[in-house]
Amino acid sequence: MNRFQTCLLIVFAFALPLFAGCDKSTDRAARETSRDIGTVTLQVYFGAGKTSKNCNVVCSPDSTVLMTLERAQQTGELKFESTGSGETTFVKSIDGLTNEGADGKNWIYRVNEKLGDKSAGIYKVSPGDIISWSWGAPPEELK
Repeated sequence: MNRFQTCLLIVFAFALPLFAGCDKSTDRAARETSRDIGTVTLQVYFGAGKTSKNCNVVCSPDSTVLMTLERAQQTGELKFESTGSGETTFVKSIDGLTNEGADGKNWIYRVNEKLGDKSAGIYKVSPGDIISWSWGAPPEELK
């Protein structure tokens, strides 16, 4: 093998993974879409003075309550802020309405009318579920 062929082989060997990586990243959205298995209903109750929101959000086998907020944000339905990830996820605000702390109004979620008992980042949802976020005083179940 001459020097030119050796150089060409080395360039090809290093370039191939780069091109393969690009193909994988561009196919990611297509793979996620192909895994969609239905929709969940997302309801957001802001309290007095602001209109509630209600939308259907695409659901995949690994969807969580947090993922529904993320997808609703991607489609322009709402905006939210959170900190942490997984079981330490904490939703701080939805559409500019921010938690007030222990003695104030805060965001609380329910799935099919059942109070969320874990972080929105790990609470799994299924097609047909109804996820309700409400801003207000802590419910009796938390007092």
